[in-house]
Amino acid sequence: MREAALAYSDGFGSDLRRPALRVLANGVALPRTISARVDANNHYAADCFLVGVALDDGVDSAWMRADTIELEVQFSLGAGYARAIFGEVDQLVIDPVRRTVWMSGRDLTARLIEARTQESFSNRTASEIAEILAGRHGLEADVQRTETPVGRYWQLQHDRITLDQFSRTTTEWDLLAMLAAFEGFDVWVTGQTLHFRAATPPPPGFVIRPESVTALRLERALTLARDLEVTVKSWNARQQRAFERTARRSGGLRSWRGGQARPKPRRG
Repeated sequence: MREAALAYSDGFGSDLRRPALRVLANGVALPRTISARVDANNHYAADCFLVGVALDDGVDSAWMRADTIELEVQFSLGAGYARAIFGEVDQLVIDPVRRTVWMSGRDLTARLIEARTQESFSNRTASEIAEILAGRHGLEADVQRTETPVGRYWQLQHDRITLDQFSRTTTEWDLLAMLAAFEGFDVWVTGQTLHFRAATPPPPGFVIRPESVTALRLERALTLARDLEVTVKSWNARQQRAFERTARRSGGLRSWRGGQARPKPRRG
């Protein structure tokens, strides 16, 4: 989680046993929140949330009729509230029988994920592109400067990201994630700020003690447990040829087997 860290007491003391939750919708605190779940990740993807609130006849519900609902989830463990996530609601489900409202959505990374791009930024640096895209979506830019024009990344493979046959499937977030990989950077969004900075070592691990565990859940994806085969196809602009490579994994094995990349036969 990249948001402000929650305050824990030493030795898992009493503060840990007094959690509190506060949810704001378009800046209005919701008085009857049932539950909130935040899924945070560090894999070039948006953090997600699921929030449930009870309907109350005495509370203004105009926020539910807005075209855009900005939701902020805050938690407290006894030492003040800390933001867990700020984002926009993707789906709102109203249950008039149980008189509940459930909202799911993502942080503001979603604005970049939903934006397709066909632009060429060959003469721009990665940091300049990050600032441009942040401004388009009303985000503040926390950007560390880079010096290399992105056109030099691919040399003669001109405008690889935006001018090939797959350009309509490229999003602004895909572009930023790829530029971050080239520069050895990390890219993420917290609140209303886009961060594009050099990657830093992870903080020390947090030890989970048995006395702090209240539940344990294990998951197994049966689809991934089966035999898998993945084929990747790529175009080499210098050689004017398409290449493809296939990797296979048996359900009972943990290693991948793949052959050498081979040219794809040219038709005609």
